[in-house]
This record gives sequence, structure tokens and C-alpha cells, in this order.
Amino acid sequence: MVVGAAAGNGPACAADPLAQKHPTAWIGLELAEGKNRQVRRMTAAVGHPTLRLVRVGIGRLTLGDLQAGKWKILSPAERELTLE
Repeated sequence: MVVGAAAGNGPACAADPLAQKHPTAWIGLELAEGKNRQVRRMTAAVGHPTLRLVRVGIGRLTLGDLQAGKWKILSPAERELTLE
């Protein structure tokens, strides 16, 4: 089962309600458009504050094996993936 969370002007994302049974469970969210602290506000609104937040990609670009705290210069093709 999948439930949606609203962000003021309509549904912002879909989430698996696993956290209802397991308060420290990991959930996956896919946002169409992110606002400042949006995920933290949405999870707190349903009674499960965010303990840790991990970004795994932007657009179709995934972070792959890029280590936490590291960065890299994107190629033109990789920049295009962030816009899709």
C-alpha cells in the first residue's frame, strides 16, 4: 500500500507506511520538487520525525559510489540527467 503526503498545494510524494509499525524503519521517498526541510516536515506531520536523511540521486543522476562529504565535477551528460 502506498500513501501520499501533501505539501500545501497538492500531493508531493508517495511513501510506504512501514513506519507505522516500525518507528525507526527506513522509508524511500521520491519527490517531484523539493522544498527546504520538506521531508522532515512531512514525516513529523505523521508522527515519525526524520532521524537521518540520505539523498541517493537528483533527477536521473544517481550518486553511485560517491562517498559522504565528497564531490565531483559533473560532465555535460551528467548535468543533463539532473534536469530530467
